[in-house]
Parts: sequence; C-alpha cells; structure tokens
Amino acid sequence: MTHNNEDAVEKKHPLLTVWNRHPGFLQSKTEMYRLPSIEKIIAELFSVGAYYYYTLQLRSSTLSNHHPDILKMHSLTEFPRHLGDIIDLIHPDDLTFVQEAELMTLEDERNRVRTHDAA
Repeated sequence: MTHNNEDAVEKKHPLLTVWNRHPGFLQSKTEMYRLPSIEKIIAELFSVGAYYYYTLQLRSSTLSNHHPDILKMHSLTEFPRHLGDIIDLIHPDDLTFVQEAELMTLEDERNRVRTHDAA
C-alpha cells in the first residue's frame, strides 16, 4: 500500500481546531518521564491521599519492602522492623476498627481454606 502525501495534506485532523485554540499546549518538550511502579498505580486506584505499604513475614512478624512514605507519615527515622512497631502506631481510637478488620480477614481466610479443602 502506498501513501499519497497530497491526500495526507488535504485531510484535516479532527482535533486540529481544538489544538489551534490552545497554542503552545502541544509544544515539543525534551523531558523524560519515569513510568510509575505497578504498586503505585494499584495503590492510587484504591487510596485517597497518602499511603504506604510493607511486606509482613507471618511466621516471624517481621517487616520488609517498606514504602518510603511510612517514614514521613509517622515521623519515623527508620523503617519499623516488627508488626508490633506498626501496631504501636495505631491511634487508640482506631484500635477496635483494626481488630475487627483483622478478625474479618482471618474468618475470610478460614472460610477460603475450608472451601478449598471441601472441593
């Protein structure tokens, strides 16, 4: 298939009139943008405002793979190492909510295991 340059010049792009109303908006820039991590994209889908995450090793209750915002959000100078360090950060008024959320998670996991074992 060959392209005729005359046809390309004659056909007007459907957004050209919009772009012409905002000169400078489509100026070429030489900036390079870093792609955000998949964790950042997913977290921003489900959170409003600042957030952080970490990986919890269940057997030892140790933490790893911390998001750097945990330091800023809690005015910490080093990353928490154990789950107890995170629990200590929970406001007393929020502790009941956290306990109920944990209970729901454990019950859901127990039901998932039962369903899997029955299959």
